Amino acid sequence: MHRPGDVTGYWTSPEAQIPLGQTMLLARTELVVAAGGHGGLPQGEDFVMVNGVTNLAPGELLPHVVYYYRQHPAQMTAGGTAFLELEGPSREFAFRHGQALRSALKRSRTDGLELAV
Repeated sequence: MHRPGDVTGYWTSPEAQIPLGQTMLLARTELVVAAGGHGGLPQGEDFVMVNGVTNLAPGELLPHVVYYYRQHPAQMTAGGTAFLELEGPSREFAFRHGQALRSALKRSRTDGLELAV
């Protein structure tokens, strides 16, 4: 079990490995929407979603891996030039998104405010 904000707390920098991938995340639709959706980036949008959802709600890590890998013609891979150009900025944006959301939630709890999710 992890508390809201734990995943962001373990992601130490944009360059570090994020501790949870979107392919491993099952989330209620209203949480994904409240967290900012899937990111709207050409790359790294999954990091935005993982950071947002795991900041809003507790979660549980399952003992079994459930993985669905979707391949498509427009897929970006680590071998392409476009991937390398966008990877740093995408990770930076996602990292800052998670940090900002975590900070806002901490402030709201300190101020006694309740956020409707």
